[in-house]
Amino acid sequence: DVLNAIRPLIGYGPESMYVAYNPFYPPDLGHLEARNASPDRSHNETFDALVITGLFGLLIQLTLFGSIFYRAFGWLGLAGERAQAVFFIVCWLVGGALGAIAPYLLEGSFRWMGVSLPVGLLFGLLTYLVSQALFFRKRLKDIPFDDDQLLLIALVSAVVAHFGEIHFGIAIASTRTYFWVYAALLVLIGYRLKQVEREPAVVQHSANGQGERGSLDGGFALRCRHARWG
Repeated sequence: DVLNAIRPLIGYGPESMYVAYNPFYPPDLGHLEARNASPDRSHNETFDALVITGLFGLLIQLTLFGSIFYRAFGWLGLAGERAQAVFFIVCWLVGGALGAIAPYLLEGSFRWMGVSLPVGLLFGLLTYLVSQALFFRKRLKDIPFDDDQLLLIALVSAVVAHFGEIHFGIAIASTRTYFWVYAALLVLIGYRLKQVEREPAVVQHSANGQGERGSLDGGFALRCRHARWG
């Protein structure tokens, strides 16, 4: 394989672990499983991403999840300012870095990095949310709660659950589909909330002919009153 030197960066391609792992198969495993058995997946998304897409692919995947979490928090009123964006990135990166190096510090090996990395990222996510609850309580109290926000919370929770689940099992077509449906619904509901907040105002004409600013619903109600009282 003339590309062996850059495989750690670009990986071996989809569903390729069956072939790529054979040269490194430990013979002692033949006493524990069938001699013709060969692993085709790592049962861990971190190692699967490294085998399939390399380091570049893993970084892109983690950036995707981090972006989804941050945008969802923004639609919930938990992010959006520059300081919050910087703090979120710091929590995400520091949590992931501590999780990645923890196995090496504890036992001198990276064999548990596939689990410790996502755990560190989730702790970074938790640190960000707890800090928002502790230091921005007054601002959070001013955010009205409605059904759309409840749906956003449920969808974010589902994405977090998916992110944790794929590091302890195999991500298959159905679970990937669920993830992209969750992400699409997050975007749809999030942008709908933004459109409601930016709903254009219309001019309401009062009885004395002077105009005043109001919402579309307010203008409709005022027209109804005019029709009723002539």
